[in-house]
Amino acid sequence: MTVKCAWAAWDENHGARGGAAGDQTGGEVHTGPWWYFGQNCVIRPKNDDIADKIARVMEKAAANDNIGYDQGNRLSFYEALKAAKWDPAKITKKVETDCSAMTAAAIIAAGVKISPNAWTGNLWDCVKPSGKFERLTGTEYTQTDINLKRGDIVLNEAEHVIVALENGANMRESGFSTHNMVTPSTIVKGTPFVISGKVKSHCTLRYVTVGVINKDTKKWEKRAYKKTKCGGTVFDVSTVDPSIHFAELGVGTYLYRVVARDTRGTVKRLINKQFSVVLKAPKKSLKAIAREIYRGECSDKRWSTWGDGATRKERLKAAGYTPKEVREIQELVDAMF
Repeated sequence: MTVKCAWAAWDENHGARGGAAGDQTGGEVHTGPWWYFGQNCVIRPKNDDIADKIARVMEKAAANDNIGYDQGNRLSFYEALKAAKWDPAKITKKVETDCSAMTAAAIIAAGVKISPNAWTGNLWDCVKPSGKFERLTGTEYTQTDINLKRGDIVLNEAEHVIVALENGANMRESGFSTHNMVTPSTIVKGTPFVISGKVKSHCTLRYVTVGVINKDTKKWEKRAYKKTKCGGTVFDVSTVDPSIHFAELGVGTYLYRVVARDTRGTVKRLINKQFSVVLKAPKKSLKAIAREIYRGECSDKRWSTWGDGATRKERLKAAGYTPKEVREIQELVDAMF
């Protein structure tokens, strides 16, 4: 589906000057599908809020038939927009603009200070000092709409400018998915464990990071894997061997996380899946536990001794020993007396 855009086109006579004020045809200032008109760059707001405000002003202006096209009176829209507290829907008198004056007014309405008299040939020079925009010149931005983002300013510096009102196909929410993701709920400290699954993207993956986060501090403890320039749309998490990297973690609860980023311009569309991982200290041998019971000791800090009878069985079970192991421990203890 082609990205919807907004722009000021021409007056009711398909000319640039001399028409009646206001939109006489409904097409002087309007919305429509993206098309290639020789654009040589895309000016992208770095802040999503600014991008959205620019897009909202453009789409509201396109819907108001009090706003028409005339290069001879191109700043009257800006003055009316300022008086309407930057809401084009509240402009009730007939005013005029052109493609670049309309875009400049929208940028100003979004809180960026530039000259309202900007034109296609100096629009980038006007916004560049603010540091709030970037200039994208690759053909993946100028000759197709799939990488456009809402609020992008699509510019042919020699003649015309339009503003994207939607995200392109590569910028939409459904960019990432996970398949067959499996992770353990409990692992023993220092022992290997398996994590498997795949991360898929609608366009090329830039990197995938696998790691664990401290549940209390929310900070990364260990990053098991980081791959730059993945070069494909699928990443196999099964290639990660986290046991090598996670062996140093202390006993506790952590969040297992996969973070992915693709090559869609500067957009940081992350997939962020969390899984609880409880790390337990490895169990002592059955003989070692039997010796502790014989001596009246207990290595588990929850108790001072392992106890007797049913209490001993419950404590050994809580420490991770199976019923069979509990019986074997008791047999070893009995043999010591």
